[in-house]
Amino acid sequence: MTFKRGDTFTATVLYYPNADDPVDLSAVTVTSSVKDGNGVLSSGSVSVAGDNLSFTVTFASTATKLWTTGSVDWDVKFVYSGITFRSETETIGIVDYVTP
Repeated sequence: MTFKRGDTFTATVLYYPNADDPVDLSAVTVTSSVKDGNGVLSSGSVSVAGDNLSFTVTFASTATKLWTTGSVDWDVKFVYSGITFRSETETIGIVDYVTP
């Protein structure tokens, strides 16, 4: 996946629980961050849908304009009853925009 630095990044994610995971996100704290090539962390805004089976992660354009070109690593963290588990880490290519 490639993303243009300085644009708003929004991703809607469906939650598919494994056998030992919570059945939905109603009692789960969900957070998400990216780490750029310089190791700088940026936290996104997470909004869980009303069905508690999906969520939307948003990084504002003011945050993404600070991401270095190259790539960022992105994941999602879940905390349920004191137990932490995470999504797989996705690597996203970051390029500069052309049109100002």
